[in-house]
Amino acid sequence: MSRTLPARAALLAFCALVIAPSPAADRAELPLKVCANRRHLVDRNGLPFLVHGDTAWSLITALTKEEAEHYLEDRRKKGFNAIMVNLIEHFFQGPVNREGEGPFTPPGDFSKPNEKYFAHADWVLRRAAEKDIVVFLFPAYLVPTLPRRDRSHSIDKAGSYFFLPVA
Repeated sequence: MSRTLPARAALLAFCALVIAPSPAADRAELPLKVCANRRHLVDRNGLPFLVHGDTAWSLITALTKEEAEHYLEDRRKKGFNAIMVNLIEHFFQGPVNREGEGPFTPPGDFSKPNEKYFAHADWVLRRAAEKDIVVFLFPAYLVPTLPRRDRSHSIDKAGSYFFLPVA
């Protein structure tokens, strides 16, 4: 047996202890911001925020409220503190959510948001916040899948959608 094997096992065990997330870890004081040296995120108190996240791109469109609640609770219990989500997802699951609501009425017209769709999205985002999960929200994943005529039709109207103030 190699003498390096015990050393490697010890190093692996140490890394697992240091890197493994803990559901009981201190919670970040929001909001997060980029630190002065622009190398990492810090919370309101200037403490570094280690992102232990998951990618749930289609969370808003693919899951019912009950399924989203189950997913978020599972992630919370496993120590995740962040997820990446598309607000509007057009490639894998959407753009219509499981309640049958699309993000815009008529479809593709960014100037006419569907309140029912965004109420569902808001519910998911609030549930994540209640579980101390930071959401890195991407406005839309649309361009590669929309026909060129739909993209050009909506491009002028998209500006008002993408630059809405967030409370």
